[in-house]
Amino acid sequence: MRTRAFLAAALATLLAAGAARADEPATLRMAIPGGGSFSPTWSQMLQPWINSVEADSDGTLKLQSFFGNALADFSNVYDRVVSGVADIGNGVQGSASSPARASSSCLPTSMRAVAPPPFGSSIRTG
Repeated sequence: MRTRAFLAAALATLLAAGAARADEPATLRMAIPGGGSFSPTWSQMLQPWINSVEADSDGTLKLQSFFGNALADFSNVYDRVVSGVADIGNGVQGSASSPARASSSCLPTSMRAVAPPPFGSSIRTG
């Protein structure tokens, strides 16, 4: 269910931005500030989630990860996604670095459902 909601939101974004070539998957840039491929957050949560999203898209969607501050840092993840620098951002909104940002309660329902599951949870729901 979460993956389907994410795919619907991602595909709507892609359609609004313009059609991709039919023979190539659409690529979304994912900002992962402060992280790296050595991080348990990556190996235990984000990488399996990305693999699941890509598999569920049947080859039509690819998520390209950008670690560290390549696309965003902890204080501007939200702004970088809104401005189009990144298509997806991994971060904590409402933290000390961004106290004025909107909480998840003011996001559309479809956007609240796209967060990766917490540690120890199963990625597949059915």
